[in-house]
Amino acid sequence: GTCVPANSISRSVVRLHAVLMRYDDLFVLLARTGTVMLLGLRSPRLRWATVVACLVATSTSAQVRTAAPAVGEDSPLRGGVPTGDRTSTPLALSIGDVIDRALRNNLGILMSDVAVEQAVGDRRVATSDLLPHLFARVADTRQMTNLEAFGLPVARTGLPSVVGPFSIFDARVHLLQTVFDRSALNDRRAEQHNERAARFANRSRRDLVALLAADLYLQALAADARVGSAKAATATARALYDQALDLKSSGIIAGIDVLRAQARLSGESTRLTNAEHESEKAKLQLARMIGLPLGQTFTISEAFPDVAVPEISFEQALERAYQERPDYKSARERILAAESRRAAVAGELMPAVHASADYGKIRLS
Repeated sequence: GTCVPANSISRSVVRLHAVLMRYDDLFVLLARTGTVMLLGLRSPRLRWATVVACLVATSTSAQVRTAAPAVGEDSPLRGGVPTGDRTSTPLALSIGDVIDRALRNNLGILMSDVAVEQAVGDRRVATSDLLPHLFARVADTRQMTNLEAFGLPVARTGLPSVVGPFSIFDARVHLLQTVFDRSALNDRRAEQHNERAARFANRSRRDLVALLAADLYLQALAADARVGSAKAATATARALYDQALDLKSSGIIAGIDVLRAQARLSGESTRLTNAEHESEKAKLQLARMIGLPLGQTFTISEAFPDVAVPEISFEQALERAYQERPDYKSARERILAAESRRAAVAGELMPAVHASADYGKIRLS
């Protein structure tokens, strides 16, 4: 073999090397010492041809790589709530249909909606502590009263110290109002920040679900394409095997060539079976995420809508991200909520002012 040092490769080869680094299957071409191992090839042209051939061969079998973040298999974002009835005819789904179904049926979004409702409830509870509390009370009590317990020396007068039993009827309306309570004010402010954070997190979750749905859609398309490629390769291998049988029967080739063609056909058939299994798995993952009925068959379209790419600089994109990204705004609201919660705890040491009033009627019954 011949080892070609990396520092002797031209700039074009270095650029090609950077492209090859994107593919895991070509890592075998890179030695740990910084050299490219091209065994048995001493001609520069043969080296170039081998590198290009490896790039083309690897690009046809490489997995699809997208910008979608990694999500665990047990994540709620991977699941959906099945809706609708299963039909006998396959559903034709476009990428828009997939994203729309994911936004309506995905389990992660449904859980996020529940979190928003819970945050709204917590904010209302915190606000209620600052609102007037109005309630009524009706009571009819029968009691005995010890006058000496109130400091009246009735025993010296010869009168009984215990009066009763007698009945008292009391009906009145009570009003309670918080005039100033720093702890309650900060509690309400914290829950307001938590509610806004939950809404921003919900928007971020919807964006993530749309991205994951599109990613699974593209993976299913790529799996279908690999199935088509494997079918074509299997058909070619079968044709070569049949040709080898004819040539052997004519006495042109040896039996070893027939065995070689048969081994190639067996390998391509195995590759086709694996590709079909991966395609069905990708479709099952997509159907599970968007909430299709169990057992529902569907087809996916290769047509994509034309979306204009905005012309924007890096500084403009960064400034817009700070202003619009819901995950960043949600994190800011969480920080403000924590600061308000801390102020509420400190406010418990401060005096609070509450006003109360009641109106009613009391009499002996």
